[in-house]
Amino acid sequence: MISNDLTHDYHLVNAFQQVVCQHLTLARKLPVTRLYRYSDGCSSQYKSKGPISDISYSIEDYGFPIQHNFSGTRHGKGASDGESAVVKFHASTAVKTGSVIIKDARGLYDYCQEKLTRGIESGNCCDKFLRTIFYVHQEEVDRERYHRSVKTVPGTRNIHCVKSIKGGVVSVRNLSCFCTACVKEDDTDCENHLYVNDWKNFKLSAQGDNGDTDDVTPSNSKTYDAPPNTSAEVIADPQMTRYKIGPHQRGINMEKEKYYAVFYDNEYYVGKLVDLDGDFFIFKFLHRVRNAKSMIYDWPKRPDSEKIHGKYVIHGPLHMIGNGPFAIAGQAKVDALYNEMKMKVQHEV
Repeated sequence: MISNDLTHDYHLVNAFQQVVCQHLTLARKLPVTRLYRYSDGCSSQYKSKGPISDISYSIEDYGFPIQHNFSGTRHGKGASDGESAVVKFHASTAVKTGSVIIKDARGLYDYCQEKLTRGIESGNCCDKFLRTIFYVHQEEVDRERYHRSVKTVPGTRNIHCVKSIKGGVVSVRNLSCFCTACVKEDDTDCENHLYVNDWKNFKLSAQGDNGDTDDVTPSNSKTYDAPPNTSAEVIADPQMTRYKIGPHQRGINMEKEKYYAVFYDNEYYVGKLVDLDGDFFIFKFLHRVRNAKSMIYDWPKRPDSEKIHGKYVIHGPLHMIGNGPFAIAGQAKVDALYNEMKMKVQHEV
């Protein structure tokens, strides 16, 4: 998939997906009944309110429902990355050897279309190793889809599986599971029920709504008790029942522009508190610097912000050393508190 659109957001992903689905159903004539999609947790493309809204409308957009499975932290590589590497290697080698001059995205597409396409008509007898090149012009990407604008789904960071129900409604799960029962969509007999929560339906609230939603919870779903003074939307996040004590009750003073350690996905992240919303806190997260000899943090190239329930705040305010990259004063204490919370999670599981 090649495009001259340099804004790599969920609108571009949706345009790519429509082209791919049309190819599978119309050109390849495959009887697709459900699409299982895999990706990392990139918020601008896959794991935020916009992409989740698109998942809910998959039947309208693509003709069949989608189940999107998110990889764990630092485990986002898949088969598509290897295929992309093949294309990049051949194109860069051709340019270096002077075989071709590639000036722009269209030039790359023309080269790949001529040299790298693999179809049955070209003598490739195995339909499992086909390669089709597509080009999507930036004018084909629709970014004025205001009817898809929804509020953030609480606990998005803890969700690793989302599937479409109907437009504006998705079903979420803490983990993906492909046991026999789950593949047959028999959620009452999941072989990994000790680790994988039941599906929880969630109605996406449009921007500007007062938050009132219809009850779309299936009868066989678990009921999760919300902590005191939390909204009904909180119940849609199964992970929020793990800790019922907010940061203030644990002696953690929450102040804007201060830094805190936050538990997520069996790890902890350091973030600056930018806003408060009831029992939720909006953080702008630092990322750990890879290959560093010591534990240091820096701001990512793309902003990483998320709304987190207060029960996941481990410690703070933190005293940060430096102006970027940063180190944490009292790193050992943060590690100890993180390990304590991690043990509680494992004990409950």
